[in-house]
Amino acid sequence: MQNAEQKASRLLTPTVTLLAASAGLAAYQLRSVGASSGPFLACLSAVPAILGILFFTASALRSLDADVRVGFYKFAELHQASSADRASFLRQCIRYEVLGDYWTEWTARKKKGSLMQARAWFSRGVLCLVLALGAGGVTQLLVRKDVAKPSATNQTAAPAEAALRPPAAADQPDAESVLAVLINLHIGIVNGAVQNEDDDPSRLLGRFNGYTSRASADAPGGDVFGNRYSVERGLVIEVFPSRADADRRSTYIQELLRNCPFLVSEYHFRSYDGRVLVRVAKHVGQTAVTGIGQAIGQL
Repeated sequence: MQNAEQKASRLLTPTVTLLAASAGLAAYQLRSVGASSGPFLACLSAVPAILGILFFTASALRSLDADVRVGFYKFAELHQASSADRASFLRQCIRYEVLGDYWTEWTARKKKGSLMQARAWFSRGVLCLVLALGAGGVTQLLVRKDVAKPSATNQTAAPAEAALRPPAAADQPDAESVLAVLINLHIGIVNGAVQNEDDDPSRLLGRFNGYTSRASADAPGGDVFGNRYSVERGLVIEVFPSRADADRRSTYIQELLRNCPFLVSEYHFRSYDGRVLVRVAKHVGQTAVTGIGQAIGQL
């Protein structure tokens, strides 16, 4: 029985570690894949990780059950020195000895059974975690491939749509200049950065139906532990060739947020005839949001 308790105790540590890893992987897939490919693909890719969470939780509970050291103790007492009391005392000793042997064997069997069940759930959890890692890798590759290679319909329509767009004005805005305006408001916007094609998290910079420049910054109330250059840290500035492109991007994001309530909600502000889209996380302080909205409205 003591050997089973020690094995259950050793099994509990990696179980809890892999449980946390499964939870982190599920959250990452729901957030990253959901932001790029919609809720269906995000939930589908997160199914193995969610199953891993359930299996590791069951394994941890069974390990705790096998590791708990609970006892029930009784002992006989001799109140008087008479022969009758001595005979009763011996009978109680024998009775408690038999009961102790019975419950000891029952506890040992139960602990071994719990340990075997914990190992079985642990094995299932490891399998689901491996599948979750594979699913996450495949979905990320598919998302990048879809973004990098526009469809044949888009390639055919590109020349015609480009011909309908007005030529770029001499005062064509860029994300860096808009970011400088917001930083000069002195409302707590810090860590401003301009993205390029290598570090653009959405992979839309310079692509068809994408933006021509992008910048991001941290704002008061933003999530300082959020993904780098993401809107959850504060704000994102995206500049598009035309108003229609910015409208399409804003509508897509709002629909995505409506279908995925676990994603960070956003305020959207527009300037430069609608070509500039400024996305601000909903949990940014109201004073900063008001200041950003007023400044963008004057551009």
